[in-house]
Amino acid sequence: QGEPGVGKTRLLRHLAAAAERQTEQVSLHAALKHEPYAALAQLLHEVQARRKPRIGIPEQIELARLAPLAFAEVKPSDSALSAPRLHAALRHWFARLGDCGVQVLVLDDVQYADAASQAAFASLLTNASEAAEAAEGAPALLMAHRSAEVEVVLEEAVAQAQAQQQAQRVELPRLTPAGVQALLAAMDAAPRTGEPGALAQHLHKRTGGNPLFVIQLARQALDLFVRIYGAQA
Repeated sequence: QGEPGVGKTRLLRHLAAAAERQTEQVSLHAALKHEPYAALAQLLHEVQARRKPRIGIPEQIELARLAPLAFAEVKPSDSALSAPRLHAALRHWFARLGDCGVQVLVLDDVQYADAASQAAFASLLTNASEAAEAAEGAPALLMAHRSAEVEVVLEEAVAQAQAQQQAQRVELPRLTPAGVQALLAAMDAAPRTGEPGALAQHLHKRTGGNPLFVIQLARQALDLFVRIYGAQA
């Protein structure tokens, strides 16, 4: 977790690239915030279409009420929606992803998920041991969100799982001046040195160390330099 622009999505992409074929990554849409279970439906539609984990008919019927196209072989349940029953079906589906070669399930921009979907995601954490028992090698779950922008139920589930050593929360900090210098060096905008130069100091002061803002301002500075002195300078 972290503020906008601090590098959460970049970090997830880096981690996912290390095991690309064994990773499923879903970036949740901002428009889903106020529609119950819309984010969960997006997850099911995207991943089920690619992996098709084998789950029981009762679980398919339950999940089909949210993602009918993903579970087109069954008729969606027409009974009243029960969150515990839905969560149980989701946990079974999640565990079976391991049978399809999925080692990591990545959810990005979780702050955009509706409250009902966040509660469903929380159930994957509060019942992590159940999911692991359902299928050997159940995938790891990586979630990224902006700090203090998710529902209490998800915050509490992460805290509980962390207390049980089943989860780890990582807060991405802003860059220090030395970190800005390293980022500029990676962009070939400054020499590789442990001591931050004048440009790094200036950008850190202007941006507070937010990596996205550092990159944007550094590119503007480089473009201005090229226009003034030419590409060969």
